[in-house]
Amino acid sequence: MKNSIKYIAALAVALLVIWACDKEVNIISSFDFTLEESHEEESTINFAQRTTLTVVPEKVVNSAVYSLKYEVLDGEGVYLDANGNELPNDEFIQFDSLRKELFYKGGAVNQDNVRITVRDGEGKEKTIEILYNVKHNEYTLEATTPINQVNVNESRSFSVSIFNTGKDKSVTHERAFFLIQGSGEITNADESQEIEKEKYEPIIDGTYGFNIQLLEPGESKLVVATRDSNGQVKNDTLTYNVNVVDFAFTADPAKNSAFVGEDVNVNFTLNENQGSGGQYQMRYVIEEGNITMTSGGSPVQAGTLTNVSLGNFSWTASIETQQLVRLKFFVRNESGVEKEGEVTINVNSGSFEFDPVPVTTSTFINNKVTFNSSITQIGPAAPPYNLTFSSTGNGTVEYNGTTYAAGQIIPNLTVLAFSFDYTGTSVGQHDIVFTLKNANGITVIVQRELTFSAGTFDFNPITSQSTANLNESITINSTITETGGGQSPYSLTFSSTGTGTMEYNGSTYSAGQTIPNITSLAFSMDYTGSTSGQHQISLTLTNSNGLPVSKTVTITYNVTTFDFSAATTLTSIKANNPATQNFNLTQTGTEPLTYTLSFTSTGTGTLAYNGVTYNQGQIIAGIVPGSFSGEYTGTSVGGHAIKYRLTASNGDFIEKTVNIDVEVDPFLTVNTWSLPDTYLYGNRTFRDLDVGFSNNFIETNPELTGDLKMKWEQTGSGGQIDAINLNYLIINSIGTPSSVNATPEDTFVNIPNNQDFTILFNYARIGAGVGAGNFDQFLFTITNGFQTVTYQIRFITTAP
Repeated sequence: MKNSIKYIAALAVALLVIWACDKEVNIISSFDFTLEESHEEESTINFAQRTTLTVVPEKVVNSAVYSLKYEVLDGEGVYLDANGNELPNDEFIQFDSLRKELFYKGGAVNQDNVRITVRDGEGKEKTIEILYNVKHNEYTLEATTPINQVNVNESRSFSVSIFNTGKDKSVTHERAFFLIQGSGEITNADESQEIEKEKYEPIIDGTYGFNIQLLEPGESKLVVATRDSNGQVKNDTLTYNVNVVDFAFTADPAKNSAFVGEDVNVNFTLNENQGSGGQYQMRYVIEEGNITMTSGGSPVQAGTLTNVSLGNFSWTASIETQQLVRLKFFVRNESGVEKEGEVTINVNSGSFEFDPVPVTTSTFINNKVTFNSSITQIGPAAPPYNLTFSSTGNGTVEYNGTTYAAGQIIPNLTVLAFSFDYTGTSVGQHDIVFTLKNANGITVIVQRELTFSAGTFDFNPITSQSTANLNESITINSTITETGGGQSPYSLTFSSTGTGTMEYNGSTYSAGQTIPNITSLAFSMDYTGSTSGQHQISLTLTNSNGLPVSKTVTITYNVTTFDFSAATTLTSIKANNPATQNFNLTQTGTEPLTYTLSFTSTGTGTLAYNGVTYNQGQIIAGIVPGSFSGEYTGTSVGGHAIKYRLTASNGDFIEKTVNIDVEVDPFLTVNTWSLPDTYLYGNRTFRDLDVGFSNNFIETNPELTGDLKMKWEQTGSGGQIDAINLNYLIINSIGTPSSVNATPEDTFVNIPNNQDFTILFNYARIGAGVGAGNFDQFLFTITNGFQTVTYQIRFITTAP
């Protein structure tokens, strides 16, 4: 079968070749085609999903080549290839099969419309429009609570479930909690961490437990808000009814009468009415009597809120003095509801009395106060006695050479009259409670009050001077006078109506900063003011006990000023010639200013200073107070108003103007003299000899006007002196005589300015018998009024 196919194919090829030799062949490489596509009904935002594009030709030609492009008519999507690479929009790309896999990714929720154009190798095009229904990636959210009826401040659990049910598993989620009604706190499942409300935090698929504690009665609403990384938002709301818990409270003493020094239990009952175990606090006030209160052995101060538990519990009241004891107890729940109970105890006399009497009730800190004490026994004696003390301040008791701290037992007191010393080491009132216990365990408690002051002190700050220049440091010498010890170290702060800093012990401090560890009673500081005017400096010195003393010193700071002068040594100069400029800078005050100099001029010129030449507007740095000079050179003719500006580093400046008249600097140039120095005349008695100044060009400054002038003089002769005749003719550059002169000797005549010209001299010796070697010498002078050029020629007779 395979061989038959080969023979048929060969025969067909042969026939085709023979037919092609006789006929014009039309080869069709492509046929008309249609387009088909398939894609999912719904697309997920930002998630590439397959679209299959199929070219359906009328006849399949293996060599056919197709290309396609796409245009997004509506939407924000793109096509990707199988490798995830983005395909260019509106640009043809070639594909070599009849089926093309494309992956569309929509960038927003929308009904996207995309037009695809397919072109074959011969340019035929077909288009197809595809609609993509782009939707959010689905996920589920559910917030649940086992109970909606809660009590104020009661912690209740709730859960949040979130699951990604869409196709795009790369989408991430966040959650946040909003209490849109009511107030409260949210914690994690084990209540170890409070969760910040109204703050989105990442969350992954799963179910999570939380706790909520609502603080206000009434209806509260909790919104669990979520959003995904594509911006999709889903919320769920939990609603709670928050109730106030009622409770009952009683307080009763274990007995209604007691001795001084005896302990009496106060029993309490605290119950809730259908509560769930809220939190409670209790405090007490002493209406009458003197007692100390403890709970579980720990002191409880009157007026202090202390946490208590539901049920039955007891505190212990220790009777201190022989008088009625009346106490009130207050219990408060988390809602702020408060209930009270009252306790009354009658106090009987104890078996002894104790009276420690201080020799003084006030002294300075660290001083000793002696207590003369007596014990009065009522009934049988029961020594020995043990003494302890407590104090609201810091202090110690010394007895028989031994020092005791608060709470320590001073043992084996057998005498009924004895003394001890109390030393207070903190400032303020010391409420000292002495507890004396006999051998039978009966105690007597008494309280005494001593006041320990920090002592007084004064300090006297004095400035080394009352006026200063800006940024100048002024020393403030201070002395401290103490009454009572224990006040060192001191600290100091300062404020000022101006701006300044204080330096002490090598460190610099700003206003309000604390200067610590001042231990010397005589010390010095340096104040530096950085603004002008009166600085009222308030100094506050505080001792180690917190006692402040304030003093004020005044320093007036003057602004640093400066003056500047500028003068020229010449008020008239030739162009391009320098004129010395003398300057002087004076400064009043010690502010470390730096200075620069610049200049402008109504003419054109430069200023040379310290070997450097500066143009207008350039900055000359390094100027210091004193006298200095520069050289101004004007390069344009006319009046130069030169404005010098001296600028200080604080921005202030002074301008001074000098005036210089810059005049023209003329110049005269004779290009050539066409005459020799010596002219051999021969013997030309009564004959004329024309000697020419030919091709001479006179250049002058183009700013000059007017004519040049020329004259002649006979400056010497040798041999026979005869009368001479000297005339000259000036011929301009085009050969026209401009003048004929027969002027006398030493008389100027005008000649052309800035022109080529020729001067012909007619020289004739009038006398006869002139011998060889005789000569006449003439000097020709040309001037423009500023400069002069001369040329000398000698006429020599060479034959008789």
